[in-house]
Amino acid sequence: MDYQEAIENYNWLEVEFEKLKAENEALKTELEAERIRLAACSVAALENTEESIKNRLTPENEYYSASYDDVCRAVDREMKHRSRLANGIRVYAWEDELGRCYIDEPVENPKLYNATLLPDEQGVE
Repeated sequence: MDYQEAIENYNWLEVEFEKLKAENEALKTELEAERIRLAACSVAALENTEESIKNRLTPENEYYSASYDDVCRAVDREMKHRSRLANGIRVYAWEDELGRCYIDEPVENPKLYNATLLPDEQGVE
C-alpha cells in the first residue's frame, strides 16, 4: 500500500466512523423514546379511575403507541367490569381458541370460561 492509498483509506474510515457515530446517536434517541413509551404503558395500567384517565395521551403525542392504546382499552374494560360488579351485575368471561380471556366481549367461537365470576350466583342478575 502506498502513501496515497493509505490516505484514501484513512479518509474513508474517518467518514464511515462519523456515519456510525451519527447512527449511534440516532439509535440512542430512538431507544429513549421507546423507554418513555414503555413507561407510558405502565402509567396507563395504573390509571384505573375516572379522574386519572382524563390525562391520557392522545394519538398526536409522540409517545402514544399501539401498546399504550391496548393498555388503555384494557383499563377501560377493567373499570367497566369493576363498576358492573359493584352494581351487582353478573359478569361473564370468555376464552377463545388460543386461551385468551375476554370479559363481556364477543369473540369468534368462544367457549364459556366462567359464568360465575364475582359476585357468585346469589340470585343477582
